[in-house]
Amino acid sequence: RIHPEKGLDMLVRAFSLISTEFPNAGLLVAGLKQDSQFQTLVENLVAEAPDPDRIAFTTELTGPTCKFLYKCCDAYVLPSHAEGFSVALTEALANGRPSLSTTFCHMPEVEEHAAGFIVDPETSAIAEGLRRLLSLSSSDLDAMGRQARALYEKKYTWSRVAETLESAYLAASKRHEAVAR
Repeated sequence: RIHPEKGLDMLVRAFSLISTEFPNAGLLVAGLKQDSQFQTLVENLVAEAPDPDRIAFTTELTGPTCKFLYKCCDAYVLPSHAEGFSVALTEALANGRPSLSTTFCHMPEVEEHAAGFIVDPETSAIAEGLRRLLSLSSSDLDAMGRQARALYEKKYTWSRVAETLESAYLAASKRHEAVAR
């Protein structure tokens, strides 16, 4: 979503800070139209960037047809200020993409499983996270991507989610029975 909550302004600013160090890197910002005032802010930040031609911004690549983007990118970035459960971050894991996300995405397992980096939701921290990602070799990014896919298979497939829910319900049921006695 193109919304202040997603931190896209911080992402564009962070990329602008490090882009001269990585002349072959580009940034694609894609999301659903939601907040036109914020969208204008992000578009202005893109226009003011040191090399605006290396940043693409679109609200047209959405829904099921946009899944190809995960195959086209080297890494996925979610600089959010607030997330419940991030479907997009989970999709990045499923597609074997290393990620950079903020602490407010509530997925510490991404870093714990060497599937990406987690930073504070601040422009300077996001810039440093981008620097770390963009400094990795292709083979290191591939390894991180394999870790991302493995994490997805371990925790986020439908069968794994069902197992986790079943375990939680059984544990709650046993606690309820113990209290009732």
